[in-house]
Amino acid sequence: MVVSASSLMRHVGLVAGLVLSGHYVHAGEMFEGDLTTYTLGETFAGNCNFMNAPSEASQNYAAINDPQWVGSKTCGRCAEVSCADARCPDKSKTELVYILDRCPECKHGDLDVSPSVFRSLTGSDPSRYKIRWRFVDCPVRGNIKFCLKGGSNPFWTAIQPTNMVAGVQDFKINGQDTSLVASAYYYLLDGRSATQTDLSSIRVSVKSVTGEVVEDTVSLTAGSCAEGKVQFSRGREAGPTPPGPAPQPQPQPQPQPQPAPTQAPAPTPAPQSATPPPPTSPAPQPTTSAPQPTTPTPTTEANPEPAPKQPQAQGENGDSINATPAKTPTPAGNSVTTRSGTESGTSPVFITMLVLGAVGVVALAVVAAIVKRKKIQDKQNDRDESMMVVGGGVLSFDTMATPTGTEIGTTARATNVRADISVL
Repeated sequence: MVVSASSLMRHVGLVAGLVLSGHYVHAGEMFEGDLTTYTLGETFAGNCNFMNAPSEASQNYAAINDPQWVGSKTCGRCAEVSCADARCPDKSKTELVYILDRCPECKHGDLDVSPSVFRSLTGSDPSRYKIRWRFVDCPVRGNIKFCLKGGSNPFWTAIQPTNMVAGVQDFKINGQDTSLVASAYYYLLDGRSATQTDLSSIRVSVKSVTGEVVEDTVSLTAGSCAEGKVQFSRGREAGPTPPGPAPQPQPQPQPQPQPAPTQAPAPTPAPQSATPPPPTSPAPQPTTSAPQPTTPTPTTEANPEPAPKQPQAQGENGDSINATPAKTPTPAGNSVTTRSGTESGTSPVFITMLVLGAVGVVALAVVAAIVKRKKIQDKQNDRDESMMVVGGGVLSFDTMATPTGTEIGTTARATNVRADISVL
């Protein structure tokens, strides 16, 4: 029972120390944990709900584990991450990330980073890797920006600091203490309908995790941000910048002694080099003339190749030949082009004449057929008329009954025969 109580008191003291003191950040202290990856989307989509963030944060972002979330007080801080896994190709490589989100399921020391940072450190597809990391200064430009949450008013004022070099430990509005909004990273001054805040002139006091305090007076509008006139000092937290300039001065003294020995040999070859230039100058001249005869050789070879294939290609090559010298293959190409033009001009006329001749022949044949048919019809009519006259009588066409009672329809008979039948 005593052990559990002491353990409980130790944990309570640890949490109180993290929240109430600036030592919860342990500037420069290395942390170890697991590295995973996820996609955030927009910078305002994280639990920090940043209204304004550096452009680099859209690609280099991270969600911190729940134990080190510290009630969103780590929002806006930067971390330098390196891979500590045996599978990583380069353990010395580091990446800087902006804390924009919270990873509730992550354990102490874990970071959930953007896909680009994960691939840069591990060179692998999404998996779980061991990492080492620490908090560092953020490489931001300009001063701290103050954003007023939408819906704020003189009685309910919620301000979000962003674009900070270091994290914020404490924030005051008009000298009054504030509390963090539970749903996002805002410092709230709730007047509870008793105290009003002049939004056009707000006095803010910001204390960093390193203990530095800066003060400013800003004019804010709900739903927008304004840049202040102050910024935290750099170098309070360990960062990657100190080792950077160290190797730069080393290569500078090395090239300086090099020009000294080059001046010594310069005067000795000076008088000797005056005599050899004349023999060397004619040497490049024949070399220059050598490619000149070589140039016309491929030009003449190129002309006969397109000749059997396409006359248009010859015309283009002929133009290029005329630009340099006048040669025999040039008119040959032109004559071929002229012939093709004449042939293409006469062929449609000849075809037209053939079509007209064919049409004329067909017309004559039709006329002859009509005339011949007319003659045949005339002859048939004459034959019919001659047959209609029998014994000086005229045939009549009618219908009559035979003695047997059968019917003869439309039979031509002579009138004198009909008379004989009637007498009988």
